Amino acid sequence: MAFYKKILCALISLVMLFTCSACSSSISKTYTYKASDEKIISTKNTDKKYNTIDTEKLELVCSSGLVELYLDKESYAIVVKETSNGNYWYSLPSDSINDASIVSLYVSKGEKLYKLNSQSNSVAYGKAKYEKKKNGVWLSYILSERKDNPEISIPVTVKFTLEDGSLDVDIDCKEINNNKSTIVEKIELLKYFGATSTAQDGDFIVIPDGCGAKINTAVSTDNQNYNLKVYGQDYSAKTENVKSAIVPAFGMKNATGAFGAIIRQGDALATISATKAKEGEYNTVGAVFEVTPTQTSSNSGKTIKMVSQNSYDGNLSLCYRFLSGINATYSGIAAVCREQLTRDAVLSTQPIQKTGTYPINISLIGEAKKNKLQSQTLASFEQAQEVIGLLKAKGINDLNLCYEGALTGGTEQSNVKNAKLANTLGSKEKLEELYSYMSAQEFGLFFDVNILSASSGAKAKNIKGNKTVAEMKNPLYNYWGQNVTSKNLSKSKKIEDNIVSFISKSKKMHFTGYCINDAGSILYSDFSSGFVNREQMKSLISQQIITMSTNRETMVKNGNFYMLKNVDYILDIPMNTGYKTTSSYESIPFVQTILHGTIEYSALPVNLSKDYTKTFLKSVEYGAMLSFEMTFSELLNKDNDENSNLNYEEWVVKSVDGYKKFNDLFQDLRDAKITNHYMVQEDLYCTVYNNMNYVYVNYSNEDITYNNLVIKANNYLRVN
Repeated sequence: MAFYKKILCALISLVMLFTCSACSSSISKTYTYKASDEKIISTKNTDKKYNTIDTEKLELVCSSGLVELYLDKESYAIVVKETSNGNYWYSLPSDSINDASIVSLYVSKGEKLYKLNSQSNSVAYGKAKYEKKKNGVWLSYILSERKDNPEISIPVTVKFTLEDGSLDVDIDCKEINNNKSTIVEKIELLKYFGATSTAQDGDFIVIPDGCGAKINTAVSTDNQNYNLKVYGQDYSAKTENVKSAIVPAFGMKNATGAFGAIIRQGDALATISATKAKEGEYNTVGAVFEVTPTQTSSNSGKTIKMVSQNSYDGNLSLCYRFLSGINATYSGIAAVCREQLTRDAVLSTQPIQKTGTYPINISLIGEAKKNKLQSQTLASFEQAQEVIGLLKAKGINDLNLCYEGALTGGTEQSNVKNAKLANTLGSKEKLEELYSYMSAQEFGLFFDVNILSASSGAKAKNIKGNKTVAEMKNPLYNYWGQNVTSKNLSKSKKIEDNIVSFISKSKKMHFTGYCINDAGSILYSDFSSGFVNREQMKSLISQQIITMSTNRETMVKNGNFYMLKNVDYILDIPMNTGYKTTSSYESIPFVQTILHGTIEYSALPVNLSKDYTKTFLKSVEYGAMLSFEMTFSELLNKDNDENSNLNYEEWVVKSVDGYKKFNDLFQDLRDAKITNHYMVQEDLYCTVYNNMNYVYVNYSNEDITYNNLVIKANNYLRVN
C-alpha cells in the first residue's frame, strides 16, 4: 500500500510540474541561441531624403499661441517653430544621418530581433501617409523588414496635436500588437527631436538621474549614453546595473530656446535615453517604451532569452512644452514640467498649506533584525517618548517621527496583511502614551510600512514563472547584516486585500499616518495571475495610496512621482546622480525644483552620511528638510567607531542646532517655488525662491566674497 502511495505522489508531482511548466510557457516564450548570434537586424536606407528634413518643403499645419506646427511631406516629419524667437525644433535632423526616425520598433520574430524605423522601413518603401487634423497631423506608417513580399508588416500611427502652445504626441499600442507571429518588444519615440551635432556654450540636456542631471553638450570631456529606467528596476524581468528616475520628465536647451518633455502615459514602461555626441554623432534625448517584458541571460556561451506573450495595449503619450529667452534654463524646464504634472493630476494643485515652525524629520528604529535568528529592540514605545521628550525640552517644537521596525518582524517586516505592532516594543497602553504626548505637542507619528514586499510569503511571479524577489539595500549595513536583503513581492491580486486588512487592524491605533517604504522605489509587473504590466500595477498602487491617506497624513520614501498626489512628505529623496558627475555632467535640483512648495521632502538622514557638513549644506542648497536617523540603544558601526553611533544622545545637539537654523532659513519659504538655481562660481551655488529670496551655499574651505556679500567657508547665506 505504501508503495502505491509513493507512486501516486510521484504522479501528482509530475502533473504539478507539467502544469507549472504550461503556466510558465503560457506567459512567455524562451529562445536559446549562441551568444555570438545575438544581434539586432536593422535596415538603414542610404537615401538621406527620408531620414532628414528639407526645410524648403515645410508646410504649415496649425498654430497655437506662440508655436507653429509644420510638416515635411517628403520625409513625413514634423517641425515646431517658436514664433517669439524664430527657433525651430526638428523631429529629424536637417542634415544627413542614416538611422534618424520618428519612431522605431524592436520586433521579435522567432529568434530574430529586428529594429525597424519609420523612415527606412516605411517612408522609403512608400508605405507612409499623413492626415491633417484641425489642430495637428497624424502620421501613419506600415513598418516592414523589406519592401517587397515582407514577412513583417506592423502599422503605427503617431498623432501630433498642438494645443495651448504644447505639442502632444500619442501612439495607440492596440494596432501595433495585433500580429501573433511577431512581438513588438520596444518602441522608441522621437529620439531625434531637437537633436544637434554641434552645441553652443550654455546648451544642455536635462535628465532625471536621481535629483537631476545637466549634460553640458558644448563641453567635450566625455561622451556617453545615459539610460534611466522610470520608477526603477522591474524585478519580474530583471536587468543589471539599472539607473532609475523618479519623475518621467526630461528637457533640452539649444541656442535661445528650450523644451521640457513629460511622459504622460506609458511612463511606467519608459526608459529615458540621452546621448552626448561624439564627433559625427548627435546630442539626443527621448523615451523608449518596453511594451513587452523580456529578460536575457547567458549560460555556457549561449544566450537564453525569455519574451512575454502579453504586451501593453494602451496609449503612449508625450507632451513637449517650449521656453525661450531668460526662461530657457533647467529651472524653467522644471517649472513647465511641474505645471504639466499638476494639470495631469500627478501633483496636487494646492501649495503647502502649513504655516508656523518648520519641522525636522526624525527616523527612530524600533526592532531591528541582526540576522536570520536574532533581533534587537533599539527603541521601545517608552524609550521613543523619552527621545522625543528630550528633543522637545532642548528646543525642537515641530517634528515628524518615522517609526521604523515598529511592526511584526521589525526591519524585516512580515506580510502587511498579517503585520501588527511588534510586541517587543511595549504594550498598546505605552503606544497610546507616546501618541498622546506627541499629539499634545502637535508632532507627527508615522509608522513605517512595506505594502508590497515581505521577508517571507508574498509570491508574485516573474517572467520565468518563479517568485519575484526584490533586492533592497539594508540601511543598517554599516552596523550589521548584509548590504542587500532579498524580499518577496506580493501578487498583484493580493495587494488590495492585504492593505485593507492592515488598515482595518490599525483603525483602533492612534497615530498620524503611514510612512510607505517600499512602494516609493519599487514597481514591478506580475506574471502570477495572467499578466499585470507596470502601468496596471502603477494604477493599482496609486489607488491604495489614496486609501491609506484617507483621514491620515502620509509619508513616502524615495518618491516615485506617480504616487505623490495624496502624499504630504517625502523621505530619502535622491540628492545625487546615479551616473558619475564630471565637468560635462552636473548634479542639479531638477526634481526638487518641480516639488518645492507642493510637497515637503528630506534627503537621507544627514548623520548617516560620510561628510556631515557637505550633506547638511546640500539640504540647504536643494531646499530639503533636515532629517536624522536615531536609536535609543547604543548602535556602533562595524568598526566600533564612536563617531558613527546612532544613539540619540550623540545627535541631540546637532539636531536641535540644525532645527533652529532651518527654521530661520526656510520657515517662510515652505510654500515658495524654486524659480532659479545656478552655480555662481566654483564651490558657490545660488537657489532663488519666487525671484526675491536668494540662498547662497559655499562648499569651499575659504570665505567667498560675491557682490559685496561674504559667504562664510562651509556655510550659507540668505539674502532677501
